[in-house]
Amino acid sequence: MPEIRRAYPSDAELALPLLRQFDPTVNEDEKWLKLFRHHWPTPEEHIGYIMIEQGVAIGFIGILFSRRVIAGREEKVSSLSSWIVAENMRQHSLPMLLFYLKDLKEYTITNFTPIPEADKIFRSMKWKYFEDTVYWIRPSRSSDPVKIEMVTASNVELLNPADRQIYEDHKQFVPDTDHVIATVADGTSVYLVLREKQMSLHRFITSKWLTYPNALLHKLTGRSLLQRDVRFRRLAYCSDKKYLSAITHQLAYFYTDHGGYRLLVDKRFLPEPSQPFYQADIIKLLYKSDTIQPADVDALYTELFVLNLK
Repeated sequence: MPEIRRAYPSDAELALPLLRQFDPTVNEDEKWLKLFRHHWPTPEEHIGYIMIEQGVAIGFIGILFSRRVIAGREEKVSSLSSWIVAENMRQHSLPMLLFYLKDLKEYTITNFTPIPEADKIFRSMKWKYFEDTVYWIRPSRSSDPVKIEMVTASNVELLNPADRQIYEDHKQFVPDTDHVIATVADGTSVYLVLREKQMSLHRFITSKWLTYPNALLHKLTGRSLLQRDVRFRRLAYCSDKKYLSAITHQLAYFYTDHGGYRLLVDKRFLPEPSQPFYQADIIKLLYKSDTIQPADVDALYTELFVLNLK
């Protein structure tokens, strides 16, 4: 039987031949090596799990650990970044996953890049969905004054200690990540973290009177009006969601003026937008936790930042 054990940064060279099989594109080693580094302070020394047979790596599970204060209590969080097993050894995939889950049974586990084919496996293990829809927020001036500004050395003191730590841990991912302070009418400063995202326009358009003519145009000319990619900033974290409804439309207006970006907000953060919006279904994201709710799951400290996934 193969050996399954914790993986450490020193195991990078052992695992790289396996990872290259998974994605053999040129110059991918640097991407894979990011999974073998600690990108922020964490008590855990390992970076996942490795499966070895006769001295050769045949399986790898990548993990990004963090400690978070969520809903008033400290949570140990594990973000599953990858689950890779050599094609001729797939019969050992499930034992490897079970080893990981047993070792981290006291952790909240998130999966922001799930493989749709593995959905039934995760669901059978009582994993829950925490997101399946995103909103494209339309820009408009807020009836209440909202001041939007980027976090800089001159205003970083507005962040509380927990948010200051989040900023320090994630500022390395700029320029693909924005750190924003929104000051609302009562003077409260709300900290938001947003990531760059690209999505095709057709994901948001469901009206038949648009999609049918577009399909005909594509058939006749090979061109599509709805297939073009739109640049978004997608909300990854909000320090105080009770103000989010008041902030979002002004934030969308801000991004329209600054770089022509659009704004995406996940349904779990904003169940009922206060003004018109478009929505699109996404791959259902999964998590496993006995202590936190879907609305409390955010994208910080995950592979979305480390691997710059768009």
